[in-house]
Formats: sequence, C-alpha cells, structure tokens
Amino acid sequence: MPALDLETLELFLFFVVPGFVALKTYELVMPTDAERVADSIVSLVSFSMINLGVMSWLILLLSGQWPARPLLYVFGVFAVVIVSPVLLALGWWKLHAFLADRGWVLHPMPTAWDYFFSARKTLWVLIHLKTGEKYGGFFGRRSHASAYPTPESLYLETAWRLTEKGEFLEPVPRSEGLMVRYADCHLIEFFSPERGSDVRED
Repeated sequence: MPALDLETLELFLFFVVPGFVALKTYELVMPTDAERVADSIVSLVSFSMINLGVMSWLILLLSGQWPARPLLYVFGVFAVVIVSPVLLALGWWKLHAFLADRGWVLHPMPTAWDYFFSARKTLWVLIHLKTGEKYGGFFGRRSHASAYPTPESLYLETAWRLTEKGEFLEPVPRSEGLMVRYADCHLIEFFSPERGSDVRED
C-alpha cells in the first residue's frame, strides 16, 4: 500500500472533497432523486473542477506554506474544500431559481408539492379525502411536508374541528396533530391565517 504523502492528500482534498461538499449542500436545499453512481461521479468531479478554477489563486498561495505557516495552510485548505463549495452550490441554486422565476429555464423544484411547501408559509389546511370525509388542521413551524422523491405526505401540528360547511371551528382537545397521505386525498385546500387568529405558532 503506497504511503499517504502530502501531495496525495492534496489531490484528494482539492479534486474530490469539494465536489462531495457541494453535492451534499445542494441536496440540503433542493429535493433530488438518487443519482446513478456514474452520474454522481461526473457531478462530483465537475463541481470540484469548477471550484478548483475559482479558488486557483488561493491554492497557488497555499503551495509551499506547509510546514512553514501551518495555521495559514489549514485555514486556506478549509476555505477551498468547505467554504467555497458550499457557496458555489448555494449560488448555483439561487441562480437557477432566479432564472426559473423569470421563465427563462425550468424550475429546479421537481414537483409543485415541493415548490409550494418550500416557502414554509403558515396555513390553514382543509383536507378532502376520497371517501368524502373532510379534516381540518393547522400547518405551522412544527408541521412537516415530505420532499421528493418521498411520496407526498403531510403532518399538521394541530387538528381542528369543522362545521358542516367545512369552516374551522376550534382545535381538537389535546390534539398532537394529524398525518395524511396525498394518495388518499381528492383535494387539499390552503388558506392564509387571518390577523388576530388565536392559533399559537410556538
């Protein structure tokens, strides 16, 4: 087994780690499907090469700094392999969303479900099941919506009683919320809370 010298470690840090960090950062802000291994490798290397081009000035500055200036070297490597890839992934996501909002490219959000819930709005939710039953709930900061590629499902932090007309009446006593699968629904309606609502969001 060959010895792990500084040159080999630098090749790994600059050509592999930045792409991995960028891909994982992008997955945190954008729902993505599991890629094939070959596609993942191509994306990883591509992100690393772009990062290498952007940060080449700092890499040149770092050359020869070890072991003379270890602190400068460590902070420089951290900036190249962690900070820069994170900013690169977030910048690409922002640019893609910016262009999509103007209709110039397709939106990066894979489904309308993900696009709607990515805004994290506070909402009243009226659920119409395929059986004809209706359920009401409150979607707040403690609620959750699934993300692609997971099947659409919804957790509402508080269940509410409804009138015969489907209007929200009062919270169900001791309610810890309710869950619903979109596959069981005929329709889901969303309403913005009125000012002065007595629903607690803490």
